[in-house]
Amino acid sequence: MVFEWLNKTSLFLLTCLLFCSCTRGHYIDTNDGDDAQPDKSIAYLRSLYNNAAVTIQGDFEIRGKVVSTDAYGNFSRSFVVQDESGGIEILADVEEIFQIYPVGSTVVVSCNSLVIGRYGDDLQLGAASGDYRYQVGRLSAEQLAGHIRVDTEAAVAEFRPVLLTVGELSARYLSTWVAFEGMQFIDEELSLAVGNASAGTLAVRHLVDADRDTLDMVVLPGAIFAGVQVPDGNGYIEGVLGAFGGRYRIQVARWDRGVLFYSPRREY
Repeated sequence: MVFEWLNKTSLFLLTCLLFCSCTRGHYIDTNDGDDAQPDKSIAYLRSLYNNAAVTIQGDFEIRGKVVSTDAYGNFSRSFVVQDESGGIEILADVEEIFQIYPVGSTVVVSCNSLVIGRYGDDLQLGAASGDYRYQVGRLSAEQLAGHIRVDTEAAVAEFRPVLLTVGELSARYLSTWVAFEGMQFIDEELSLAVGNASAGTLAVRHLVDADRDTLDMVVLPGAIFAGVQVPDGNGYIEGVLGAFGGRYRIQVARWDRGVLFYSPRREY
């Protein structure tokens, strides 16, 4: 009888252990044995995307610098956060985001229940989308305040762009602050403005480097510099890297600091 009771007890305990192990595997456990919410990298966050919108189930945070906002109109109701591993654009149904999250500030993003999805060839972070055309929706003001806070103890310092050539571009640099030298606009666009403010449509202009590699530049119709003439010259450009339709594109946040074409135009 004693052996029979021990066998039944052992079987019960083994069943409980197996059940607990299987149940635990359905959750993303990011804790290290206490109640802390450890930081994860933005690269880790991006790795959670799996070809469809993903609602994040995991009590973790990401921390990074704000590298671009809507201050000059070439980003609309969104801002870009970057750490050493990568960057992500965050969507919000809020105007003047730059007043809440200035460029150079450090923000902490609580990711649980947020949605990561694709637009074009890059990823975005936000809320569940109510529009079948988009994988990610915009966070409400309440959601924004509840999920993202400024680390007031961190020093305000702008993220330095990575200087690259067009030939060096890869998905690793998407949604990060990048810069290029020796660039110029194609001949066919020198008579145009950089944006399509009067038409109210997105403008796509085209840059070329010394190796004749090309890079698109996008300007929203609401950008305060949309009416600036395409510069005739050669020089430096910086902004956030994106991709759409299989082509890399740069989105300049601030024209007076981000586009410096002071050298003579290159002849091909």
